[in-house]
Amino acid sequence: MDNNSSLDLMEICAASDNTRVRYFIADNPSATVTILSKLAFDKDRMIRQQVANNSNTPNYIIEHLAKEGIQKCNDIPF
Repeated sequence: MDNNSSLDLMEICAASDNTRVRYFIADNPSATVTILSKLAFDKDRMIRQQVANNSNTPNYIIEHLAKEGIQKCNDIPF
């Protein structure tokens, strides 16, 4: 599978109805800024927290998430 196919698959998974699938995409170090930008508005707070924790997430998204009380590197309870 080439890189473009992997990114296409990641885009599809980021739109999944399954919360765990979206969580793992938000946690993926290969997630693009485009994918992370979409997941930053996810209905599930745990997903948004993982976006904040992802090393690829740019500061402007982290700042947006901080406005709702989501801080980078918070533990996620399961």
